[in-house]
Amino acid sequence: RCDGGIVEIHSWDSNQCPPGAARLCPEDEFVTSPGWPKHYPEDLRCRYKLIGRPEKTRKSDWILSSSTCKKDFLDVHIQLKEANASVETTPLLGRFCGHTIDAIPRTIVSQHSVLVMDFYSDKNTQRVYNNDMHMRVLGFKAKYTFVPKAKYEPGHRILGSTNECSYLISSPEEGTLLSATYPGLYPDNMHCVYIFQAKPNQRVRLVFEDLDLYEIAGESIEQSVHVIDSCPVDVIRFYNSREQRQQIQGDFCGSRPNLTIFSSGSELRLDFISGVGRVSRTRDLSSDSESAEIQRRGFRLKYTMSDEFLRIDSPSALMKYHLNGTECDFLIESQGRSQEQLFFPPVRPGTMCRIFLQGVHNRQKTEVVQVELNRFVRNSNSEKRACQSATISAYLKGQGLMNSRPDSRFCQLQDDSAASTAKPISLRSEGPQMFLELRTGSEFSNSDSSKGFVLRYRFITDYGIPGVPLSEDICQFTYHSSQSSRGLTNSPLFNSRTKAHYPNNITCLLRFIADRPDELVRIRFTHFYVEDFYVESLNNDKRHHSTGSYVTCVGDRVELFDIYE
Repeated sequence: RCDGGIVEIHSWDSNQCPPGAARLCPEDEFVTSPGWPKHYPEDLRCRYKLIGRPEKTRKSDWILSSSTCKKDFLDVHIQLKEANASVETTPLLGRFCGHTIDAIPRTIVSQHSVLVMDFYSDKNTQRVYNNDMHMRVLGFKAKYTFVPKAKYEPGHRILGSTNECSYLISSPEEGTLLSATYPGLYPDNMHCVYIFQAKPNQRVRLVFEDLDLYEIAGESIEQSVHVIDSCPVDVIRFYNSREQRQQIQGDFCGSRPNLTIFSSGSELRLDFISGVGRVSRTRDLSSDSESAEIQRRGFRLKYTMSDEFLRIDSPSALMKYHLNGTECDFLIESQGRSQEQLFFPPVRPGTMCRIFLQGVHNRQKTEVVQVELNRFVRNSNSEKRACQSATISAYLKGQGLMNSRPDSRFCQLQDDSAASTAKPISLRSEGPQMFLELRTGSEFSNSDSSKGFVLRYRFITDYGIPGVPLSEDICQFTYHSSQSSRGLTNSPLFNSRTKAHYPNNITCLLRFIADRPDELVRIRFTHFYVEDFYVESLNNDKRHHSTGSYVTCVGDRVELFDIYE
């Protein structure tokens, strides 16, 4: 307890405690405000300086905090490099006050081996609060612990780096990484760099067990007319190299539990950057929404460097379609090619891979996706064992992201002879998207997991007309009475609900054939809007007035022909 002046608390053992009335060694591992558990005195300043050994850092867990937020406050400094460093020239973590435990971060961790708390009370504190029945106790009590600094030094310091928390991590191949002051409130203007260097045949996986960074509230973004970056102050970024290039996905902040990031190759860089301006340094936190904002713990993650993750650089075609940051998610977009194929290599047990196929979809053109799979059969009870090894779920409307039921499910054949005689599975999407989800069973043996498969795919123009076109490249459909005596058809991409416009510069031929001599063809239009043209012409009068007229069917039109054969 401090009754004024400076109190130093060291992590030395009791028999090494330095002499001096102002120096204490830890006994009950608590620090309290002056006079605790009674009200603290008026017009008082106390400085608490907690000093760890060079290999120690300082951690405080607040048990109780209660003050007025008018004139009394607690200043906290966590970035002092030495015990005799000046507080006045060291950045302030925050100025805290309030009458609930939510007025201060749950935990504060020093960035080095020194933590300083400056407590100030106003000369009118007692007069203001003597009549306040809710303020039974004014003051604070905090538990402190000296923890090994090695917890926050996961690897070798990067030589030449100007950042105090820049590390190269190459071993062990699995471990836990804590941000610089986790789980305490991280300071402003910090830039930490962590470079994971795996072996040439390995990839790196990061799984965030806790992520808590400042983020602009979602409702603020939605109400804004302009697009706002939700991570303008504090951010985490990932790169597929040691340098800041090949960024993986976008910027991350907020609360993202279980966020998982994979490197594409053997290197992965993580940048943790904190700025200023997110919240005021003087806190008067009385609402739950504000108290959640003050924690800003940083992150805790598990990292793994392994050669069991799917290699996406072999075959090289995988790299072209790979979605950065994932182990084995791929996006295949239409490039106008009629047909391609992709060899999908073996996948380790207990893995989920996703393949997104996206055709063209705009006012002028819409495509559907057609795929062919080998080594798979439709799911059935007789193939239960095969389904325990690997399955593909097909979402023909591209609806897999909404956790809906798949349209079809197929099981992989592990027997080579059975796979060689099985007919390929053919699938066609019901729109411009198809989504395939591959899952491998956890009971795979090494031999089971060595089976890859070939995915053949093609993007086909979809005219939105019922029936099968005579050619994929020509809008031509034929309707025979022997197949159906009645039906519906329409112009390309017609939709009575959305009023979609037909494409420009297109010619479609619809042939209706009565196969029996005693039949005729009757066509009745239920909707009809075909654009006509206004043609402007210049008269030869002296005033050169221009006039115009509608010219029937000079542009878009429907032509009907009777053909007798």
